[in-house]
Amino acid sequence: MRRLFTYLFRFLLIFIVFGCGILYLFLFTQPGLQWSISLAKKFAPGHLEIAESSGVLSSHFILKKIHFVNDDLQLDIKQFELRWRPFPLLSHRLFIHDLFSEGIEIHLLQNKNQKNSGKNQTWIRQFWLDNLNVSDINLYRENSLTSHIWNIQWKIQVPNLHSLYTDLAGSVISTGTISTKNNIGFVAGDFHVKQVKFENFSVAAIDGTISSAAEKNALIRLDLIGDRIKLADYDIPQIRIFSHAKLLPDMISTESSILFSSANQIHMSVQLPNALQEEWKDFLRGAVTLNFNDISEIISSVHLKSLKGRVMGNIKLAGSLSHPAFQGSLDINNGQFFIPALGIHPRAVNFHNTFTQALLISVNGRFNSGAGHGVLKGTVDLSQANFPLRLTLQGNQLQVANTDEYKITASPNLNITLQGKNASITGNLLLPYVHITLEEYTQIVNLPKELVFAGEKKSAPYFNNFSLQLQLELGKKVHLEYQQLNADLGGKIFVSQVPGGFPLGNGALHIIRGTYQIYDKLFTIEDGRLIYVKNLITNPGLDIDAFQELHPDAKNFMGFGIEPINHYVHVGVSVRGTLIEPVVKLISEPPLSQEDILSYMIFGQPRSEISAHGALTVLSTLATSMDSSDPTLGDQSGSTHGLSSVAKLGVFNPAQALNLNLPISRKWKIRTETTTTETGVDLLYEYETH
Repeated sequence: MRRLFTYLFRFLLIFIVFGCGILYLFLFTQPGLQWSISLAKKFAPGHLEIAESSGVLSSHFILKKIHFVNDDLQLDIKQFELRWRPFPLLSHRLFIHDLFSEGIEIHLLQNKNQKNSGKNQTWIRQFWLDNLNVSDINLYRENSLTSHIWNIQWKIQVPNLHSLYTDLAGSVISTGTISTKNNIGFVAGDFHVKQVKFENFSVAAIDGTISSAAEKNALIRLDLIGDRIKLADYDIPQIRIFSHAKLLPDMISTESSILFSSANQIHMSVQLPNALQEEWKDFLRGAVTLNFNDISEIISSVHLKSLKGRVMGNIKLAGSLSHPAFQGSLDINNGQFFIPALGIHPRAVNFHNTFTQALLISVNGRFNSGAGHGVLKGTVDLSQANFPLRLTLQGNQLQVANTDEYKITASPNLNITLQGKNASITGNLLLPYVHITLEEYTQIVNLPKELVFAGEKKSAPYFNNFSLQLQLELGKKVHLEYQQLNADLGGKIFVSQVPGGFPLGNGALHIIRGTYQIYDKLFTIEDGRLIYVKNLITNPGLDIDAFQELHPDAKNFMGFGIEPINHYVHVGVSVRGTLIEPVVKLISEPPLSQEDILSYMIFGQPRSEISAHGALTVLSTLATSMDSSDPTLGDQSGSTHGLSSVAKLGVFNPAQALNLNLPISRKWKIRTETTTTETGVDLLYEYETH
């Protein structure tokens, strides 16, 4: 008996090893896949052919040129690819990572002998699909289907839409059934979409249901609610869509309503051909009615505030699906909005847009901004690729900027063309009033393309190709304040920009009147120009000569200053370089040394009249810096290499004082005060609290 149990144990062990080998061969080898296909051909409820196969059954396999036919249908698939996990089938679960299929043709055949199979039970209790890609599906029907009773239940869960498309994010859950009753099919299901993001579009949630009744010509209803929709920088709080379609013998009739709020709605009634018919004609009929009584409830944006107005539209649809035609109008009445970035409030915005059957939209509108008004006309061609938009903008005294830094009024005569990612502007622009007050421009620095910041969001310009050809003319009230320069400007320049470049200027603007400040002194500009030779319009070249007339001081017996008769000197600055990086040189009439010019500027008298040794040393140092290789004085107070200076004038005594601040570390600096008679020095430590 013991020997018998030994033999049985050995036989069982050999059987287990053999079984594991067969299972391994069946699931994890290429011959195992081919063996599985042979079994499928033998036991399939019809004739099955598979021309090519590769992969293994346990994880990833590809089947090509699949042909299956039985009494009910003929199925042909060009290619079928599956990545899955078969072992969860033991617990009634199906997990599919990737399913790809293309070139699907289904021929439904007439079968008069089909019988109801009774109960319809499914082995699968849970279905999980990460990635589904099915293309080229063709459905054919032979005669008509009779006595078909079928029931399909679905439950689809895609936890990450990124697996379907790399630029897509979010999740989808859907459940429902497709059944027949009295030989009429009906459907009932729901779907829930969460946190969907695609490029510049995102939506927090989409909840919807689809249903139909088991009646002939029954309605198919689709109800959908979308919450917190964001398109670029514009927010839509909610959209509710209610739609139903009725399947008629020769067409599909649909009625839809899109509700943004109770005061803002879109209604559509559309008739389409019934593509399920063997012979159908391509046509399109319908109408769209748009009624927005309060557009502030529809959309909000950081770029547009206080949005008001009414939008009304009536559009008729005609033609065919392949060649649609539109006819109607879309009007905007009493619109107004505020642009925070520019500080302007356009109002009285009225547009009348018409649609023609040639797919051409005509735009005709008027608006006010500030004390001026503008007219915008043009066309949009929907029959061409990227829908080219051609506009003409004409205006008089339009307010285009009203901020603390920029106050600009413009009278444009421009031609604007937009097509896809391409844009161009040509024409003339008159600026009757400009007042610009800036501390400093933000200089543009191009970093190497190899330098990448961690976590940086990639951004691309809206227009890949933008070109500009503009004749810019200044009016009589154009004023610029930037650091040392304070001037009224006039003249005209030509502004151009090529795709991928920056706006450049060509020409010169002359300074009508103005001042230039250095060492806390104002010098009157006697001759000045802003020169453009294909350089940035924000950084013109400078050609400025500014002077100040001084009378050397003399003192009476009481120590008060007196002016000698017919004795004066002109001292000033010659400014070259650019607006952002000016190069300053001291000049005088009659010609004097740099030390004497500085002495006149700071102390109001020649160097020979100064007795303090410290003052002479300071003048010598500053004069030397003027003659160095970098004589730029970019600070408003006349700083040179971190050295800031301020000149002060006494109330009773005309003698002046010069304050110098020299930083020697982040918290320590040396401060000196020099007059014509004495000099003082302080060592300062800065301490900040928050």
